[in-house]
Amino acid sequence: MNTRMRESQARRRQSGAAAIEFAFVFPLLFALMYATIVYGYVFFAQQTINLVAQECAKAAVAAAPYDSSGKPIPPDYATAATTYFNLAKKQGPLTLFPAGVTVDLVDKGLTLVPGTGNGQIYTLEITLTGLTGKTGAFPTISLGGIMGIHDVPPMPQTLTASASVRVS
Repeated sequence: MNTRMRESQARRRQSGAAAIEFAFVFPLLFALMYATIVYGYVFFAQQTINLVAQECAKAAVAAAPYDSSGKPIPPDYATAATTYFNLAKKQGPLTLFPAGVTVDLVDKGLTLVPGTGNGQIYTLEITLTGLTGKTGAFPTISLGGIMGIHDVPPMPQTLTASASVRVS
């Protein structure tokens, strides 16, 4: 009888130790899992805006620069790129971002091809903000400076993608 009581007391002490060990390890495991999910989503967001930037540049070049009578007109690359960008926001890959995320298209215009005097490059840039931070789609967890760490995971506030295409 005495041995059974000792074994049950030892088990109780052991289960208490396991609970304390779990309490120490769980926050670390949770932070690692959360960071893995958030970094995966940020990587996905970066790849998505890269794709949209490339497709906007392709759409800008693919626009037919002819009027209704068939005469060539100077191409309006910015309008074509903006049209595709708005389409991507309404029913394309940019619909996957939550409401707090802002995606903008910046037209960088035409520049001369470096080293040549006759070619032009059309460049555009897409910026994405609001994905992370205190009020973003993935809020950061504040640790209050414990061990020099303030916010977990440390994330970029803005993602940027640009695309260039030679037009002549």
